[in-house]
Amino acid sequence: MFCAKRNINYEFREISKKGPPHDTWFTVHLYIENEMFGEGQGKSKRAADMEAARTGLAALQNRKIQKPSPDTSWDSLQGSNCRSNDRKSVGNGTTDGSAVVFTERSSLHTTQSKTNVAQSPLSEFEDITELSAGGFGKVFKAWKTMDLKYYAVKKVKMRNEKCKSEVQALARLDHPNIVRYFHSWTGTDFSIDTRSCSSSSSSSNIHSDCSTEDYSSDARSCSLSSSRNITQRNEYLYIQMEFCENGDLRDWISNMKTVDKKKSLDIFRNIVEGVIYIHSEKLIHRDLKPANIFFAKDMRVKIGDLGLVTQMSSEDSTEALIRTDGTGTKSYMAPEQDYSNYNSEVDIFALGLILVELLYLFGTVHEKNDEWGKIRNCQMPEKFVANYPVETYIIMSMLSTDPTKRPTATKLKELLEEKSYSDSRTY
Repeated sequence: MFCAKRNINYEFREISKKGPPHDTWFTVHLYIENEMFGEGQGKSKRAADMEAARTGLAALQNRKIQKPSPDTSWDSLQGSNCRSNDRKSVGNGTTDGSAVVFTERSSLHTTQSKTNVAQSPLSEFEDITELSAGGFGKVFKAWKTMDLKYYAVKKVKMRNEKCKSEVQALARLDHPNIVRYFHSWTGTDFSIDTRSCSSSSSSSNIHSDCSTEDYSSDARSCSLSSSRNITQRNEYLYIQMEFCENGDLRDWISNMKTVDKKKSLDIFRNIVEGVIYIHSEKLIHRDLKPANIFFAKDMRVKIGDLGLVTQMSSEDSTEALIRTDGTGTKSYMAPEQDYSNYNSEVDIFALGLILVELLYLFGTVHEKNDEWGKIRNCQMPEKFVANYPVETYIIMSMLSTDPTKRPTATKLKELLEEKSYSDSRTY
């Protein structure tokens, strides 16, 4: 192998192993001198290793690595073309970057640095497992040895400096119903450029300053004809967050056999508390949905995935800003999100749909698909109206096509408290 012949340290790290025993799918990363150079997937560990080796070799073709002689220290190697592979802290705490990189020249260069070897952006973590991937980037479950606990680490591609400012906004959030943010940093990494894929399969992409990378739903059919198109060096933002080990609301709803009205309303009240706090910080979530609402170890409800969060107007929080149109998940997006003028009312619209799901069992996916468009237009199922007349009234106001007629999150909390008081007097 290329590295073995040159006495260069390399390692294949298994990132994830998914699927049933008869159809297991492995994801492997190739690390060279502690820096990720390739990614591979396959139905066996060996197949994934081979794919990672192939993409890694492509990344190295224009970087002829020469291992220094044993009596040459990393710090003594210098050159005019050295480039720093920095990990820059943009959140709480700091990390020093490593400086060893492989240039397109035929020798290895390094800058003067506190660290002597290249570090992976996730070098402080072990047992890294991919939890999800999409247009937003990737989310990993990772064990931090220093803290002796698991975290969720989100990796998103950087577009501009605004991405950092958005993360700094997240850093100040501190509420029991918000997934806790711990730390952020930037780092460079190699990734498969899926724009070279020959597959016609769809890619998931959202409009965000923090993520432009398309993660194809079938990266296995990527064309490997051009090594320049296989891998590219990108700057990524890494966000270390609280890991919620009891899953998300989407799974909770899917597993719901009967409706426990009290439990469902308790969950919803906690979501509303989180939204009140987000709005009080002059922020808008923009992508509220069951998949972005999590349960912590103690089953406390936590709103997460604030990657699409944006700020309200600093001058007048009631004045809509010019924003990215089409930002969010289509089935939960308010009608005005198709355009660029909207404000915090978009979160209320999504909450109305979530409340319906918490209180109503759809017989099949087909039934839900048939009913969903009607519900979005305030046409509630007759059975729902009969069982939940007061909730129907509240939901109809939340789903108003006129954003100004929707209740604020604070007003919604008051309505729910009045409903709870009324129910308690009934029994």
